[in-house]
Amino acid sequence: MDVAGIIEENVNFRAGEKHLEGVLAYPENSIPEQAILLLSPHPHMGGRMDNNLIKHLARRFAEEGCATLRFNYGGVGNSTLPSVEGEALFEYWAKLEEEKNYEAVLPDVIAARNYLAEALPVGVALGYLGYSFGCCLATLLAQDCPPAQLAAISPPTKRAPLEGAECLTMPSIFVVGDDDFAFDMDAFEAAFSRVSGDKRFVQLDGCDHFFRKEEERVYEAIRPLFFEA
Repeated sequence: MDVAGIIEENVNFRAGEKHLEGVLAYPENSIPEQAILLLSPHPHMGGRMDNNLIKHLARRFAEEGCATLRFNYGGVGNSTLPSVEGEALFEYWAKLEEEKNYEAVLPDVIAARNYLAEALPVGVALGYLGYSFGCCLATLLAQDCPPAQLAAISPPTKRAPLEGAECLTMPSIFVVGDDDFAFDMDAFEAAFSRVSGDKRFVQLDGCDHFFRKEEERVYEAIRPLFFEA
């Protein structure tokens, strides 16, 4: 599919027994020098690759010359999830959230990261962009596979700690709305203080957790990280 000078390819890759679907986007007439892996919110909070903010950011960065990959976690959309006997899909994700067992989703994230890395020309910088639940996954992934840059949008610090903040030695940015029900400033500041790399914090006035009709403001806030780092 062509969108404003970019190519979008529907792609599939494996994560163990799972088959995951994604959309790889890149500029139509140039070779990307930057790549970004986008990690969606929790499936119970609009967490899919066609989420309003994830989709907008993936396309906007591709328009400016990046390669981007957004994808569905196992059990979301057409991404498969081996059946768990006696447990419905909703219950599976609810249990992961209740237990804060984000490591269970890490194989999906690693598989997506590896797929994107293998699709890129040699030398292309690879950054991570996590939104809400995706922030938690991005920081977990960064511990073993450090990115060139990391953007965290709406880290849900009222619900879950930002594990691995001390491993963030790369340039990073954290963006929240001033009316975000899932964000706790005290918990965030404790994690933010452990980030040792060049870091920025941006609070957007008039925005809640979902950024509906505010997607471009988020893009403009995080754009400098990937083009000026």
